[in-house]
Amino acid sequence: MKKLLTLTAVGAILTAPASAVQKCVALNSSDTTCVFTNLGSGIVDWATTCTTNATNVPIKGIGICSYIAGSEGDTRDVLTLNTEDIAANINCWCKMTSPAVSPWVYNGGDFTYVDDCMDVCGFMCTAAAEHSSAFRSAMFGSISN
Repeated sequence: MKKLLTLTAVGAILTAPASAVQKCVALNSSDTTCVFTNLGSGIVDWATTCTTNATNVPIKGIGICSYIAGSEGDTRDVLTLNTEDIAANINCWCKMTSPAVSPWVYNGGDFTYVDDCMDVCGFMCTAAAEHSSAFRSAMFGSISN
């Protein structure tokens, strides 16, 4: 009987689903500072290091140009492109992908040409993380896993 109970317990442990890993990210706009990281132009990926309570947190994300305009601090869960008129995609939006996932955060639309937007959007995302508290507030205010 002991053997049967032991085998049953071991079997239950081996077949149990893995538990989810929880991430703890203590980032907020009021006491978090970020350092500008120049990854160059023409790169959609962006990265920076933010500091909260003397703890450095590496941040990664992507920057995309869309036809959808916004104002500083605007967020969107879904972002679309104008595929019929590519030249209309002149508004830069940023999304944090690590250590958590943020909504898309508006970062500017002062571009005349889509090529210019695509060339520096990722660059602008890391600059906004350093310089704009509204950007950080929008980025860190509603992160999900």
